[in-house]
Amino acid sequence: MPETEPPESQVSRFRDMALASAVIIPVEGIGADAGLDVDAPWVILVDPSGRVVTAATREEASTHSRDALLRPPLRSRRIVVVAHAECSVVNGISSWAFEQAGWGRQRDVVVVVRDETRVWGVWHGPDLEEVLELGTTRSGIDTSLPGDVHIPELVKQCEYTVGGVVCGATMTFREFPDPAPECSNPNGLVGHRFRWAPGDG
Repeated sequence: MPETEPPESQVSRFRDMALASAVIIPVEGIGADAGLDVDAPWVILVDPSGRVVTAATREEASTHSRDALLRPPLRSRRIVVVAHAECSVVNGISSWAFEQAGWGRQRDVVVVVRDETRVWGVWHGPDLEEVLELGTTRSGIDTSLPGDVHIPELVKQCEYTVGGVVCGATMTFREFPDPAPECSNPNGLVGHRFRWAPGDG
């Protein structure tokens, strides 16, 4: 029998949701066709440490070279939130990361659901948009799950800019950084701290 979507009352953890499938591809090894022969609608790019850098649709990834995938236009096309598979949905969507993702609703938002060993999938589309629009929890979801507390993280791009060149380093945050951390500065700009909002150095 085909699998059916669980009732909302049983959707307690992010892993229980009806997620779109995704494939992980290391940023340093991707080409226009690398790893894209699988039937997954989403491509999750990760850095050498396994940290999520961005999420792209399979179509977006297949039409860009490695260099293009690393450029700010593709990375900044949408806002990415990383949620642990065991995280309570109701707690997750009331977290700082989801609040930031929904603020202003100026860009597309995608939630990457993962744990220490795998990516479970991607939450994207009208259901997520509705949650972000309401800014509230949905009824019937368990809020008192046992075990470790997993806090969703916002994937953020450094907006430090010099001469029209955007730094573009990405970091993940569970809360607004104060003070801002030192930036990894991959484009070799003047040394700087992570810049949250656009602006010249």
